[in-house]
Amino acid sequence: MAADGDAPPITPEGVTTEPEIINPDALPEQPHRRQFVPVEMQIVVNAVADMDSNDAASFIRAAPAWAILRSFGQVLRGRDYDDDGSVDCDEEEEEEEEEVDSIDEFWSHSWQSMVFFKVWLLLMLKNGRAACVGGTLVALVAGYLSYTDLLPGWYKEPRVQGPGYSGEFRFSPWANLTGCAAALLFLVVWHSSSKVFLDRACIHQGDSRLKAEGILNLGAILKKSRTLVVVWDPSYLSRLWCVFELAAFLHAHREDPQTRLVIKPTVLVPMTFLMAMTTSFILLFETSLPDTDEVAFMRILLFVLSQFPNIWLIQRLWRTVMEAEKQFGTFSFEKVTCYCCSSDHKDSRGNTIPCDKEILEGCIVEWYGSVAQLELSVRTKVRDSFIEQVTRFPMGYQWMVT
Repeated sequence: MAADGDAPPITPEGVTTEPEIINPDALPEQPHRRQFVPVEMQIVVNAVADMDSNDAASFIRAAPAWAILRSFGQVLRGRDYDDDGSVDCDEEEEEEEEEVDSIDEFWSHSWQSMVFFKVWLLLMLKNGRAACVGGTLVALVAGYLSYTDLLPGWYKEPRVQGPGYSGEFRFSPWANLTGCAAALLFLVVWHSSSKVFLDRACIHQGDSRLKAEGILNLGAILKKSRTLVVVWDPSYLSRLWCVFELAAFLHAHREDPQTRLVIKPTVLVPMTFLMAMTTSFILLFETSLPDTDEVAFMRILLFVLSQFPNIWLIQRLWRTVMEAEKQFGTFSFEKVTCYCCSSDHKDSRGNTIPCDKEILEGCIVEWYGSVAQLELSVRTKVRDSFIEQVTRFPMGYQWMVT
C-alpha cells in the first residue's frame, strides 16, 4: 500500500493549474491545511479517481513475489525515511519490476504493523503450498531410505500389543526431521512467480515526480489487480491509504468483491508455527525414544504443556477477530489518520502541504456518491468477508494444508 507516512503530498510535480481568482476572505478558515481552490482540488481528485486513464498504463507495474520476499522481505524491512516522511528505496530493489497488463495480487498493509510477522505471513501465502509439497516429497524419500536400511534406525517393541502378537517395529526420525527442514527451506527460498504490487517496490522511490504520478494512478492499478491481499493488524482501518486502497478495490470490482478479497491477520503466523512445532516434537518423541511407561508419561506431559501456548494464541486470534469485527462494524472515515494530518500539514522545513484526506475523500465521493456509502460497504460486505475467512475451523482447510 502507499502508506500514510510513505507518501509525498499527493499533488504531483509538474501539474500546473490556472486557478480562479477568489477573495481569500470568502474562504473558511482551516488551520494547518493548505487551501486548494476548487479548480485545483477537482483536478487532483479527478486524476486519482480516474481508473481508466490511458496515461496510467505506463504506471501499472508489478514484481514477482519472490523478488519482494527475497532476503526475508528486505523491501518491507528496509525502511529509511527522508525529510518529508517518504520511504527511501535502493534502486536494486526495483530492478525486477516491469510494466504489465494485469496484476495477480495487490498487497495492502499498514506500515504500523510488525514487519517480522508480516513477512512470514506473506511467505506462507505465496510459498506455503510449495513448502508443503516439497517437505512431503523429501519426507517420503527419507522414509523409503529408512525402510531399506540406507538410513539408520532402531527396533523397539510396542508398550501395548494385541493378544497373541509380539514383535518389534523399526523406527526412524529422518522422515520427520528432513521433511520439516525441507518445508522450512522451501518456505523461505521458493520463487513464486505471481505478479504482485507493493508500493515500495513498484512505485518509483527516487524520482519525486514519478513517485507522485504512481500514487495518482493507484486507482487504475487496483482496477487491474485480480486480488487484494489485506495483511490485517489492528492499525489497518485507522490508516488513510489502507482505507483508500480498500475503497478503490471494492469500487473497481464491485460486481463480486468477496471472491477477490483475501484478508489474513498477522496473528496466524505464531499460531501456525507453534502448531507445526508441537506436532513435530511429539512425533520425534514417538520415533526416537524407547516405548516405556516413563517415555509415555513424558510424551503426555509434553503434549499438555504445549497446549498452554496454543490455547493462549487461539484466544489471541479470537480477540483479534472480535476486535476486527468491531472495527469493521463501527468504521468511520472521519477517524482515519494520515502522515500529513499527524504533522499538522507541515513538512520538515515548515512549508504547508496539502491534506491527502481531503483529496481522497473527494475520490471516494466520486466513486460511491458519499462517504457514508463506503462506510456501509466496509461495515457489511468487508466485515462479512473477513469473518467468513477467519472463522473456518480452525482457520480454513487451505491454510492448514499449505
